[in-house]
Amino acid sequence: MTSKRALAILVGGAVTLTAACGSSPADSAASDKPASTPSFSPPGLVETSLKYVTVFGDLEALANAEAVAIVQVTGEERGEEVTVEEITEIPRILTLRIDETVAGSLPSADELRIKDLGYVRTDQGEFKQVAEGAIRLEVGDRALVVVQRFGGTYALVNHQSAYLLADGEVVDTERKNALIKELEKLSENDLRDKIKKAKKDG
Repeated sequence: MTSKRALAILVGGAVTLTAACGSSPADSAASDKPASTPSFSPPGLVETSLKYVTVFGDLEALANAEAVAIVQVTGEERGEEVTVEEITEIPRILTLRIDETVAGSLPSADELRIKDLGYVRTDQGEFKQVAEGAIRLEVGDRALVVVQRFGGTYALVNHQSAYLLADGEVVDTERKNALIKELEKLSENDLRDKIKKAKKDG
C-alpha cells in the first residue's frame, strides 16, 4: 500500500515534490498539521507530510502510549533505500541509550533501536528528512521520546513524540502544536513528573 507525501525542500525557496512512497513505521497520521513550515527547520531539510494512526489530544494520551523514555542518541545507521518515481527515501536506524523509562515498558533497560525518517535523494541532491511538525533527532541529542512497535519495529508514534532536553529544561523548538507548546514550557523534572502522574491517573 502506498501513501502520497508532499516533500518541500527548503533551500532558499521551497520546491514542492509529490511522490508515492511505501508506508514506514513512521507512517501513521495527523489531524493537526502546522499551518506553515516551522521556523526552526534548517536549510536543506525536507519536511514530509505523514498521516498518523495516533495523535495525542492531551498529556494523558501521550503518557499512556506504549513507552515514554528519556534517552541519548548514540548512533545512526542507514536503512534500505526505496526508490519510487525517481525519488529515493533512505530511513535511519537510531540507537538510543535509555537513561530512564518514564512510563510504559521497553524490551531492554539499556538500549533501544528505532526506525525513523532519514534522507531523501532527488535529482537536486540528497537532503535530510523530517516529518512535518516534528523535530529531527541527531546523534548526541538528549530527549524524551514516545515510542511504540509497528510490525515489530520500534518508531516514534507521531510528530508529538520527541522533546529535546538541555540544562534541565525542555528546549523550545517553536512548533505550533498546542500540546507540544505546553510541554516545551516545562523543566525536565516537571515534564517527567507530569507524565508519571498522567500515566497513574489514566
